[in-house]
Amino acid sequence: MTPMAGHHIGEFGVIGGWPGAGRNREARRRARRAVPAEAELRIRTRDGVGLAGTFRRGTGTDCVVIAGATGVKRQFYGPFARFLVGQGFSVLAFDYRGIGGSRPDQLKGYQARMEDWGTHDLDAALAWAVDVAKPRRLLVVGHSVGGQLLGLADHADLVDAAVFVGSQSGYWGHWPLATRLGIGALWFGLIPGLSPLLGKFPSSKLGLGEDLPRGVAEQWARWGRDPDYLLRKDAKRREQYAQLRLPLRMISIDGDFYAPHAAVDALAGFYAHAKVERLHLSKGKTTGHFTVFRPGDPKVWASLASWLAAPTAS
Repeated sequence: MTPMAGHHIGEFGVIGGWPGAGRNREARRRARRAVPAEAELRIRTRDGVGLAGTFRRGTGTDCVVIAGATGVKRQFYGPFARFLVGQGFSVLAFDYRGIGGSRPDQLKGYQARMEDWGTHDLDAALAWAVDVAKPRRLLVVGHSVGGQLLGLADHADLVDAAVFVGSQSGYWGHWPLATRLGIGALWFGLIPGLSPLLGKFPSSKLGLGEDLPRGVAEQWARWGRDPDYLLRKDAKRREQYAQLRLPLRMISIDGDFYAPHAAVDALAGFYAHAKVERLHLSKGKTTGHFTVFRPGDPKVWASLASWLAAPTAS
């Protein structure tokens, strides 16, 4: 697997280790030797933003990039990442700009959009994995927005297979009537009302994860009010998603307010030519938007690892 001709491979550094790479072939060889079994990284995006990342090296030849949910730090996925490493996978988790270790000292006035998380941040993580981990297969586990954004990344066509957990089209009309008012309040009221006032969206005060940069939150809300969500009648973007033909397992979960069944089905339609397998987890220990990635039922993690090792699709 090699990077696409003409595509930018971001500079990066291992925190506390070799200071930088990406400028030439010898530097990249030195970089690969520099990355230890577990390393804290800075990954440089195409537009010059430094992202915090954590890389864990497994004994096998495949690498999983974890694309997290909105406002969720990469450390949340640590137990799951360590489990995958125990199954032989190398794993890269990272923070989107404005979140966790990629957050500036002051969010107010920080310029970022949600689409930057896909076109720049996720793309840089995929490029890093290809260039440094040198996997036999590049795999993605996308949680919530992480699955939405894959189609925006130029390096997405290097991905061999992906699992999306609770990833959905966020258009409010996909929510059941009983819960539509709640998501509608977010898109039509809370985000457009509070973000300009505070210069950021105070997600943490509402139990919605890390605070978001204003531009990220406002674009997210605009998407949520549009039936086409992030495609927004953009023919070029729709084609970009449709070009991905990878095996794709899409998982919805009982009791998940943030990703109801119909919204997950709607996102599957964005990846029109992917080999989609839909799976719904019902009842039992695994319910809600975040439970899959918390230590709990070992059968769920084992199932995800098994599918990543040998993807199938209907």
